[in-house]
Amino acid sequence: MTTSLESRKLKIIDALVELNDEHLIRLIEALLHAELDFWNELSKAQKERIEQSIRELEAGEGIPHESVMQEFRKKYKS
Repeated sequence: MTTSLESRKLKIIDALVELNDEHLIRLIEALLHAELDFWNELSKAQKERIEQSIRELEAGEGIPHESVMQEFRKKYKS
């Protein structure tokens, strides 16, 4: 049986009332006030570049992370 959204919210409220951890309260406040979708903050050019990069990766044109890391380790090895 699925718990209703209202019931879940009430359980969260009950838990918050009992909460005494200042750090956790600050984290919850930050979460509640955070912009949930950074995409809306990007410029048109940034969005287009990200979408282009995704298309390139889907076409197999990307370089695996481990390959890049190996190259940097060789280049900057002390």
